[in-house]
Amino acid sequence: MSHLPIELGVLDARHVHALGLHLLALDEPDRHARFGQSLSDEALLAWVHRIPWQRDRWTGAWAGPENHLVGAIQLVRTRRPGVWELALSVAVPARRHAVATRLLAAVLSDTALADCRSLLCHHGHPALRRMARQLGLACVEGAPTPGLLIQCRGGLR
Repeated sequence: MSHLPIELGVLDARHVHALGLHLLALDEPDRHARFGQSLSDEALLAWVHRIPWQRDRWTGAWAGPENHLVGAIQLVRTRRPGVWELALSVAVPARRHAVATRLLAAVLSDTALADCRSLLCHHGHPALRRMARQLGLACVEGAPTPGLLIQCRGGLR
């Protein structure tokens, strides 16, 4: 696996356009994996414009000569103490270049998330399982069904 040169950074309301373009490029199976359902372009853009930026934590991966957003990870605090929901997307041309793994590693080092004990992924994609294990994290399969709960051993640091 080669490493694509990327720059990681916090995403906020200034990045609505870039995030919209990134998510629009996802095909139907990728949208279903990301959102738990297939969204039309209109529904996807409406969702992007309703993002509660003050509530959610976003990190993006930027690459290429035109500095396109090629990956994004979103964390949303759940009602369960210490549990954050994780959603992740990577553009097709940037896959297999460790973009998602580097995004997940960046989240793990975010001191603002020190209270996080677990990351919940409703889809439980096999690639996410591999990334978590590669980063030394324990995974609980089927929590929730068919999802994945990534144990962050003592919280994120």
